[in-house]
Amino acid sequence: MKRIKLVSVILMSALLMAGCGKKEADPSTEQKEKKPAVTQETEVTEEEQDEQKTEDSADKETPDTEDTDTDAEPQEEKREVRIYYIDDATGEPASENMMISDENDIWAALQEKGILEDNCKLLSFKVDEANGQIDLDFNAALGDRIRSFGTTGETEIIGCLINTYLDAYGCDGIRLTEEGSPLETSSGANFDGYSGKIEF
Repeated sequence: MKRIKLVSVILMSALLMAGCGKKEADPSTEQKEKKPAVTQETEVTEEEQDEQKTEDSADKETPDTEDTDTDAEPQEEKREVRIYYIDDATGEPASENMMISDENDIWAALQEKGILEDNCKLLSFKVDEANGQIDLDFNAALGDRIRSFGTTGETEIIGCLINTYLDAYGCDGIRLTEEGSPLETSSGANFDGYSGKIEF
């Protein structure tokens, strides 16, 4: 009887110990199960950090691009200039205010208004602000165009050209040269010096 009790106690103790062992094993199992969850949270955090780094890099690149654009050569501001031309309907001198930024815009405006043809080219342009003078050199195509008209036509083309540039740059005199030489018209006019505004 004592042996049975002793065996029963030993068995009970063994069972209890096994049960306790299982209980102790369960928390470790739970810890093992929780560890992957912690790892996943860490991985998500790293992914978020990577995304944040990517966003930060993109933010940093944007100002660099803007700086590059800022370093580009600044364009002259447009301003209003009176362009002189001959009105096709009336045949009379007329003028129109247009927005321009430089001497090439003025040249293009005179071409648009029919004073200059497309083959007429501006070769060089210089403004002497201190003396209020302009030196303007053009190609032979414009010289030939001017000489193809009578005295009235010559005066109109030259007058529109001179008056437009003098007004635009606030100067008193302009010297017109054809490929480096003083302009000569078919009527014998010689533009060797500086001319003021022309009255039509």
